[in-house]
Amino acid sequence: MSVTIPPTTGPKVEPGKTATSADLSAELRQKLSEAQWRAPAAEVDDRRVEVAHVGEIVALRDSAQPDGPYLIFDSGEWEAFLAGVELGEFDITKLMDGQPADGATA
Repeated sequence: MSVTIPPTTGPKVEPGKTATSADLSAELRQKLSEAQWRAPAAEVDDRRVEVAHVGEIVALRDSAQPDGPYLIFDSGEWEAFLAGVELGEFDITKLMDGQPADGATA
């Protein structure tokens, strides 16, 4: 499934791509500014990744840069990412040892 977010200027923003505020429609910029952003407990340097659900879109941002850039995903891509996390596809300890993570092909 592909979702195109109408830009105000610049290219269309495709899911899974980085988007600056200038790339987003005024409506989506407004929704992101009003969204309830969620993050894990503060890290040592108080920087973390935040996530917000806006309709069928999931956006990620750096807590130190609340005005973007954002990573934009449609709900299908987000669900696939979460499933991969649960399957261990992103197990950094295995990847650091040169082993394929669970569910990954070598």
